[in-house]
Amino acid sequence: GRWHQFENDFFGWRKDQRHGNPNLVLGEATRRGSEPEQWFRKEGFEWGAGLLSGYANDVTTAAETLDCPELLAYLEARLSAHHARLNSLRRGISEEVRLERLLATPAASTDDV
Repeated sequence: GRWHQFENDFFGWRKDQRHGNPNLVLGEATRRGSEPEQWFRKEGFEWGAGLLSGYANDVTTAAETLDCPELLAYLEARLSAHHARLNSLRRGISEEVRLERLLATPAASTDDV
């Protein structure tokens, strides 16, 4: 349950923020005294990705002891979709950060050309 709920909070924190719904990501940004958008890009993404990885490992380890092939197949499919979604978000954040840095760099003057 932790993995599923935190995954929902992690990928849906902007929607929750718009609707005034508290979630763990927003709470962590507040606890750290940061604006959620900036915090998420700078450190929150990696913080949350680490938690999600730990929760996914916990659930997979527990499921393996149950000898239930259907559950393992379900988790494999969920993990595959999860990793694809996580990697897509990671690429998007990297591009946002790269663009932010480019826009912050002073333009070259005509004397430099």
